[in-house]
Amino acid sequence: MTDKIDETLDLVSIDEVEGENLPTKREDSISKEDEDLELARENLHNLIEGGQAALQELSGLATSSQMPECFDSISRLTKAMLEANRDLVKLAEKRKEEKGESGKGNNVNNHLYVGSTKELLEVIKAKKESDDSTK
Repeated sequence: MTDKIDETLDLVSIDEVEGENLPTKREDSISKEDEDLELARENLHNLIEGGQAALQELSGLATSSQMPECFDSISRLTKAMLEANRDLVKLAEKRKEEKGESGKGNNVNNHLYVGSTKELLEVIKAKKESDDSTK
């Protein structure tokens, strides 16, 4: 039964994958935490991509067979993919917070005045006078 499912979904058994050369440790100067976060991010991306392909195949199989088990599998796979997407978003937010890129309170307004200093002083005085008259 599993061979038929593997064949239908174009899955490769673990025995066939074991012989391949898998990437080893990255040789960057990245800290272990950053490396773990990057690995988790890559794994989530791979799960999401694989889940999308499996979902397409499974929905075709469910449509053709009209078996309730197939539709149940689609439901579980969709839920798992949704959770993986949420985890990916949480991971990205965590990375931003750790690097101090949260974006909260970091508004910078740069204003550029084009004109002479005399005109600038006149604008400042006029602004000050209008502020004083409104008080």
